[in-house]
Amino acid sequence: SLREKKWIWDEDKIRSEDITGNVLYLLTRKMTSFPEKIQLALKALSCFGTKVDGNIIEKLSRTENYSNLYEWLNEILKEGLMQKVGASDFKFIHDKVQEAAYGLIRSNEKNQFHYKIGASLYSVLVEQGINETKSEAILATVDQMNYGISESLIQQTMQQKIAKLNFQSGSKAMERLDYERAQSYLTNATALLPNDHWNSCYEFSLELFLLRSKASCSCGEIEKACEMLKEILEQGRCLEDKLNAYYLYIS
Repeated sequence: SLREKKWIWDEDKIRSEDITGNVLYLLTRKMTSFPEKIQLALKALSCFGTKVDGNIIEKLSRTENYSNLYEWLNEILKEGLMQKVGASDFKFIHDKVQEAAYGLIRSNEKNQFHYKIGASLYSVLVEQGINETKSEAILATVDQMNYGISESLIQQTMQQKIAKLNFQSGSKAMERLDYERAQSYLTNATALLPNDHWNSCYEFSLELFLLRSKASCSCGEIEKACEMLKEILEQGRCLEDKLNAYYLYIS
């Protein structure tokens, strides 16, 4: 106020201002001024949340599209948008920075972008040996692929591979007593099975339906658990294949 010669704050007006929107706008404006490769790195890293496991970054850097990821990451660090945590992990300095980076991906391209990252990571897992890979890397890979698989034109053989990855992730989640997450992975695995899965991948179907029934039961979804068990009892080729289902059904 010129009359009173001091600052007078209109608190109601300040509260009504879209501060968050302004911050995101400024961050986005800054990020879009970066070279395309730096923007690509920001997009990719933002897909994993505010904190990115160093093991994931290492695997992603082994792919063709992200072979210079560490170089780009150094530029991002210099800009003060991310920081190193521990020995090899990295995190965005604020969740709004991660949100702005994720916003660089067009809305209609987000699912496909996630899937392509997952597919890139999957190629590295296969090369290094999936059974030798840490579970966190497998879970991160599957999570990315699951985002966009429904919108991707994927060959049936690849669908079955992703189904098995979801099954493996569901098993890991069950071991950690994270039943809801396990249920999600196993549901995805079931959806990816071919129509003739009881003939073309019989053994896998038995394992999947049995584990999914356990996950459903652990989540309190008794009706869904019974549905899975009934299908095993209907499709099982011999008594031995049905025994585990019978045991769960009566217990």
